[in-house]
Amino acid sequence: MMSTGSVAAGAVHPEGVPGDGIGQLLDRMNYRRHSASVLGALVAALPRDERLPAVVRTSAKRTAKRCERESIVLPGLHFGQSGAVWALLDAAAALSDPKLMARAVKLATEIPLLSSNPDVCDGSAGAGLTLLHAWRVTGDEQFLDRARECARHQDITEGKYGFGHGVAGIAAFLLDHALVTGDQQSRIKAIRLADVLCEAAMWDRTSARWPSGAGESIPLGGWCGDAAGVGSFLVRAWLATGDQRYRKVADAAAAAVRADQWTMATASCHGVVENVEFLLDMAEATGDDRHRDWALKTVDQLAWPDDAALPVLIAALVRLVVPGSPRLWMPPLGSAKSLGQ
Repeated sequence: MMSTGSVAAGAVHPEGVPGDGIGQLLDRMNYRRHSASVLGALVAALPRDERLPAVVRTSAKRTAKRCERESIVLPGLHFGQSGAVWALLDAAAALSDPKLMARAVKLATEIPLLSSNPDVCDGSAGAGLTLLHAWRVTGDEQFLDRARECARHQDITEGKYGFGHGVAGIAAFLLDHALVTGDQQSRIKAIRLADVLCEAAMWDRTSARWPSGAGESIPLGGWCGDAAGVGSFLVRAWLATGDQRYRKVADAAAAAVRADQWTMATASCHGVVENVEFLLDMAEATGDDRHRDWALKTVDQLAWPDDAALPVLIAALVRLVVPGSPRLWMPPLGSAKSLGQ
């Protein structure tokens, strides 16, 4: 029987607040502060600088060693070990390093599949996205089996709306799982959640924003809880299904991001860096250069970000220089083939 692994109920608060006894661990394994964020940025920039392979190799070895020393492995993509494993898989593939790949694969098999928290940042949806990425990198079918186990337990029908800790991120995992495996239950769940998000949009002329969740009336900001995150899922749902309503709401989310980001911090999760990534998603998905222009103008006037956001900004800058480069730690746009037929 396949081992699923789990995190004890209550270990992670539903909103991503560390529970008793694991706050220090979460801080260490938060990829935005962990060396994984730097490694991801270096791998993204690798084709642009011939000096980087040695740096990537050193950073990857240190990241792998750090992961291997952890006595508790948490599933989340952003506050667990999944983000670091993702970066290690990319580094091993980019370097064509079989030993590093073997270490990354072993770490990927150790990611817990089940959690009391279903979300991306802290829980099983983050693990599932990483396992699907591991399959894309390695072709190893065991990762599809493990991702299937994550998807089977994703039965959320309501909750917070954002990507990091809510419906949009969970739906993005389910959609990616459906695209990869053809699983109809994942498809049905993802489309149902896309409909929930469209119905929950708060419209202001041509802009759409989202509150924290049902019954709330104040729109949030940033990728984690508002338009950038919801839009990042809905543009993928549009590509996968052809449903023009998802395209319309994603466009409106991009308009909100453009209008709001001048008042936001330069951080990643709750700031403008992921907003830039979402606008680049929209440009790539729609072919509308307006979104790319918005992203360029944002970067042009962006204050220097804090240390945690800098590596993620570098990855976004690579996408600006090399159109078509992947967005790190997100389901690929290119996988969103038609599900609706």
